[in-house]
Amino acid sequence: MEFVVIPEDSVRQIAMETGEAHFNWWNVPEEDIPGMIEGSDIDVLQYLQTDFHMLILNNQHPLFEDYRARQAIAYAIDKEALVDNFARYSGVIADGPYSEAYGYYYTPEVLTRYRHDQDKARELLADLGWEEGSDGIMVRDGEPFEFDMMVRAGDEKNINELVMIQSWLRQVGITMNIQETEWSLLLERLTETREYDACKVQFGASPDPDHYTIFHTQGGFWIGQYNNERVDYVLDRGRSVMDPAERKAYYDEYQEIISYEQAVVFLYHSQRNNTISARFRGMTSEPPGMLQLLHLVWDTQAGS
Repeated sequence: MEFVVIPEDSVRQIAMETGEAHFNWWNVPEEDIPGMIEGSDIDVLQYLQTDFHMLILNNQHPLFEDYRARQAIAYAIDKEALVDNFARYSGVIADGPYSEAYGYYYTPEVLTRYRHDQDKARELLADLGWEEGSDGIMVRDGEPFEFDMMVRAGDEKNINELVMIQSWLRQVGITMNIQETEWSLLLERLTETREYDACKVQFGASPDPDHYTIFHTQGGFWIGQYNNERVDYVLDRGRSVMDPAERKAYYDEYQEIISYEQAVVFLYHSQRNNTISARFRGMTSEPPGMLQLLHLVWDTQAGS
């Protein structure tokens, strides 16, 4: 067995097509997947990740401190269109912090499904005292509903996704300014100074359901400065008990609250796409990846 580093996507693709390489551990670009699925010599291995793409709304910001404002933004976004346009083969709509990759701990029936509903978004904003101004932008106490959304500078995919989201928010009277930010400064604002309005990022979580570091007020990341005493309690309990059924009860409640209150606006979970020569069999997928499973693979042409 030989491992070769091939940095360029196109060169890796050629290596797979010519048989020079038999397994591609790198994630295959979205645009290359349709042709591979239709081919017969290369199998596409697809599996969900334990991450989530999201809009982090600073919960301490006056615009977002009431969860109904975060719910309104969630309703304003057409997640199906977002995934269809940018992650058709590499994303699945997210309704909460866990994807199906969490298996036993993934409980979809407790999640709130936010789907594109501009009327509902406007209704929630009206409940919070927002009124439509002459230019169509929501106004409260003389101030417009306007905020800056940080995104990593040069990240074309995320920037393009935000352009689409910006349009949907504008339709319900919200102005979102896209703010390209250097990565080091973005992280500093997000995790140290906490001085930001909102940010679009992807967060890769552990396959274990313990999200203490993500949403607990004492967690290292404390995403969005979300503050809920009950969530703190169930996250504390979830990491302190050993019985799987008892842990699941705590994490069910955790994902139910997080989803309903939209601690962050969940967009989609990543789906990874790897390729393997069709002559090889036995490869399976796990959320942590596939390299540790190579010992299960065999060559159907061995000895021929």
